[in-house]
Amino acid sequence: ETKVTGGKQFKSIMLQELDSCSLKFKSNPIFLIIAAIALVLGVAALNRGGIGAVLILLAVIMTAIYFFSRKTVTSFHANKESLIINCKNVGYEKSKELIDQVEAAKYSLVL
Repeated sequence: ETKVTGGKQFKSIMLQELDSCSLKFKSNPIFLIIAAIALVLGVAALNRGGIGAVLILLAVIMTAIYFFSRKTVTSFHANKESLIINCKNVGYEKSKELIDQVEAAKYSLVL
């Protein structure tokens, strides 16, 4: 069940109809690029006043944003439907474990 604009949505896929599963890791490396540039400029400008400290602080903030914005996306596909689960604070290994359990359950139905 997920919240959508103006309400909620429930989507379900029957296990026997499951065609495939996928797992993606998403991140925004632009935050690390900005952090690296800010850090280099900040260190270079440290002797020129307060701007160096501000740039180093910006580098720290951008690095933190990068780590907090990472997520795994687990998808289950059947026919033309997809069930997509965006997971923050759930590691790649835990998401892979979920897929393994679903695949094992589907395999046991086939036998």
